[in-house]
Amino acid sequence: MEERLSKDETDKLKAILGSTVSTKDVAYVRQLMNTYNILGELYKKITTLSSEAKSSILKLSIEPDYKKLFNELVEYNATRGT
Repeated sequence: MEERLSKDETDKLKAILGSTVSTKDVAYVRQLMNTYNILGELYKKITTLSSEAKSSILKLSIEPDYKKLFNELVEYNATRGT
């Protein structure tokens, strides 16, 4: 996200993250995340990495039960914040 922010936005964000965070600070960070569609990009990255992980799991020479467990772990991690 930082590469998209203006210098003022970057400075303010660094000040917020280096201190006790207020409700106003949280609102400001959320506004930046909405402005720059950070969550959308994170969801795309999560989807891509999950797909790559599942493909790698398919290639493993392990018992199907273990593959299932790994796939469940990938799915859990991909969806736990939604």
